[in-house]
Order: sequence, then C-alpha cells, then structure tokens
Amino acid sequence: MTERRDFEIAAKYDFVVGPARLYRADNDAHVIISDALASEYDKLRDSYAPKVVQDLSQRITPENVFAAINTLPNPELVREVILQDHFPDEEESATILGTPTATAFDSGRLVLPAALPLKQLPEALLLGWTRLMWLTYEVQTHFFKHAAFLEADQYCIDDSFEINEFENWALHMVRGILYASNHQFETFISKAPLRAVTLASALQRTLDDYQNHISNQIDERIDAVARITIAKAQEKLLDLVAGAVTDHETVQTAFKLLLLLGTESQLKSLKLTTIDLSNEPHNNLLLAKLANIPSIERLNLSQSMLSREGTEFLQELINLRMLDLSYTRIMSSSLEPLGDLTSLEELDLSGTLVNDSAMTTLPKIKSLKRLDVTDTDITSVKDLRGCMPDCVVDG
Repeated sequence: MTERRDFEIAAKYDFVVGPARLYRADNDAHVIISDALASEYDKLRDSYAPKVVQDLSQRITPENVFAAINTLPNPELVREVILQDHFPDEEESATILGTPTATAFDSGRLVLPAALPLKQLPEALLLGWTRLMWLTYEVQTHFFKHAAFLEADQYCIDDSFEINEFENWALHMVRGILYASNHQFETFISKAPLRAVTLASALQRTLDDYQNHISNQIDERIDAVARITIAKAQEKLLDLVAGAVTDHETVQTAFKLLLLLGTESQLKSLKLTTIDLSNEPHNNLLLAKLANIPSIERLNLSQSMLSREGTEFLQELINLRMLDLSYTRIMSSSLEPLGDLTSLEELDLSGTLVNDSAMTTLPKIKSLKRLDVTDTDITSVKDLRGCMPDCVVDG
C-alpha cells in the first residue's frame, strides 16, 4: 500500500468545490484535490475488497500525479496541479486534437479533471507542461509562429486543424519531438524544418534550466535537429528571402527567422532595402547581425528588444534613410553611432529614454529632415529645433 503523504487543508481553493487538500512534494510543488474526493479515496484504500482496490488503482491520486510530474523534461515548470472534480455543464476538459490535456496558467499551475482515466495522465500532463513551456519561454516559442506561417501548407497533422491555432499545433509537435517513433520524428524534421528548429530551440532552453533531466532521447533528438535540420531550414529561408517570392509578408517573416538562424555569409548575400522588426524579440546580439546587410534603407525596430548598448551596428548601415527606434530602451548615449550616417533622413525616437544630452549628438546628423522626440525626456524641443534648422522636429 502506498504511504500516504501529509497534507494541509484550505477552506477554499480555485477550481475546487468545498475544502481542499494540499499535498506538497519535496521540490515544493503541490497537488490539490477536494477534501471530499480525497476522503473517498482514503476509504477505498482502507477496503481490502479486490474489486475496490483495483478500481482505485485506475484513478488519479496525488501520488501518481507526483510520479508523472517527475517524468517531465523539466518538472520544475510545474508548481501545482489541481484535480478538478466538478465541471459546469457548459465546460469540457481541455483537449488538443481530441487528446485530453491539462489547462495551463502562467503561474506554473495545471488543472486536470480528476475523473480522467489514469492511463491518460502522463500525456495530459505532458501537453499541459508544453503549454507551460510556451508561456515561460515566450521569446523562443514566438518564432514558432513565424515558422507555422511559412509552412502553413506543409505537413498538416490533421485535416480539420486550423493553422491559426499555432499554439495547439506547437504543443502537439513538441509531443512529437519527445515521444514520436523514429520514423515519425524523421518525417517531421524533414517536412517541417522551420517548426522543428524553433521548437527544438524552446526545448533546449527548457533543458538548460533543468540539468537533472534523464531522457537521453530528448537530448539525441534536439541534437538531431541541430545536426540535420538547421542547414535545411537556412536554405529554405534564404530561398524565401532572396528568391523569386514577391509576397511582402512572406519575405519579412522569413527574414525574421533567417536573422535568428542564418550565418554571416548568408546575410551578406542579401540585398534587402526594407526590414521591419517591430514588436519582435530579437535581442542585441541578433540585431547586430544586421550590420551584414548594408543595403538596408528603411529599418523599423519600434518596440523591439534593442537596448542602449546595442546600437553599434547601426553605423555600418551606410545607406540607411529611415530609422524607427520608438519605444525601445535606448538612451542618449545610444545615438552616437548615428553620427556617421550621411543618408539618414527620418529618425523616430518617440517613447525612448533620450534626454537633453542628445542635443549634442542629434545635430551632427546633418542629413536629417524629420525627427520625432515625442514622449522622451528632452525638456526643450524648441531648443532642439534651434539646433537643427533644416529638420522638422516633432515632440
């Protein structure tokens, strides 16, 4: 008989009707179940009738939830699992392509129906865990959206599946990377290299944060994606960006991934003139790779991850005519590399931390015709206009 765990009683808990029991694991994760249901399980445990004992062995209990959590690639993402014993009539338990899954919340919380058959617990927890990974590693999983868009008509896993449900698709494919047969895995990485690479990146980040995982298969498959698939993904992206594709959205989306995955020589081969990376999570290191594309004339980095130390690459963009740095984390010192740009005509600094010290740098950009300093820390736009008589200054 399984040793019973200690628990605490809470008079009220989310998703639980009536008092709840809180069972705690060694890593401080919790499994929560209604006190009434747990009491019912206790009574069944105390029964020696074979049929009753067998019935209990097929039910989800805190003990087998903890055991299943420990099989996850990074169990530390899971902070609590709530076994919900009651669903309103209009609600159904969450599924992905018909497979039951835990509902996930960004606090590390998973909610499962207590009535779920025990045999479905491992997969439901895995799918719930992938949801937590999606919520936790937003930068990595963000790029999957672009991959799903570019591979929209390839390797559909279900004819009824809507492509815009990219999150569910991602979760389903993470399961495929982790637990598919070798043949299924090889088919996946061959037919959907962009999605394979972006999801493997998210998985790698997850494992980097949890060094105690014990599945060699996960490591081997992530390595296989890196060894086999990245080159194919690069080739595909390069063809979309530099080939005969004329659809603007496709070209721009492919470039966002190529900046992530491409080599220096691949980027140098591009002749792009317009790049839009607004609202994208590329960090300073990735943005610095833009220095390899001096043909850029219009660059939008609005609300990107660019920060004050990351602007050095801009001085290499000698053909730049329009630059949007609005609502980034740059400061006045970040503007120094712009002083050597002789073609820059439009500059948007609105919503940044630029202050009055920029009034010594901005007038050096002699080619400027329009400047926006709205919502910055510049206290006297009038003085700035006086320093730049040939430029229209908004602010």
